[in-house]
Amino acid sequence: RLKRMLNIDISNERLSELVIKLWDSIKTADFWKISETETSIIQENYMLFSRCKIELNKPSKDLKYLEIQLNDNYQYLLNNLGMGQYTSFNLLEFQRVRGKYAKTLYRLLKQYKSTGILSVEWSQFRELLDIPKDYKMENIDQKVLTPSIKELQKIYPFEHLSYKKERKSHDKRKVTHIDFYFEQLPEGENKKQKQAD
Repeated sequence: RLKRMLNIDISNERLSELVIKLWDSIKTADFWKISETETSIIQENYMLFSRCKIELNKPSKDLKYLEIQLNDNYQYLLNNLGMGQYTSFNLLEFQRVRGKYAKTLYRLLKQYKSTGILSVEWSQFRELLDIPKDYKMENIDQKVLTPSIKELQKIYPFEHLSYKKERKSHDKRKVTHIDFYFEQLPEGENKKQKQAD
């Protein structure tokens, strides 16, 4: 069943290896929920998964059973998907994203797929991506932004992903915000629907 769901034609032993690799890639996946009040910006972090159980046949090591448990704190968010409030993303697509900064940026951008624009205050961006405090701007460009943009440009709707740093008018060296731009994807629409238009 899993092979049918994933739409792949591989041996059962190879499928077992793939499932373990998939779990290694997604087990640390988390979700940032950002909300604002008149006086505060509130950032909440949820770990998506709490455990994984994989049962293999002996001695063939063919996959017999797979159970991935969602974190209880996250289930209410999952129940609200499709209501425009929270992000959803394809786990197989997410698993193919390389690099921790690219993965975090992917999750942030997916929350804005219907607008195609993400604007974040610079210090908040550094915090969300967990960029080391000692990284200077050139380090962030070389080690965070350039490789992440290159990685995400392999994925629809980020093929034309770009960014712009907003600076203070009186001090051009000081970055205040970073804006990301990508192709807008109307609510509920996927790549095939977009190509058919």
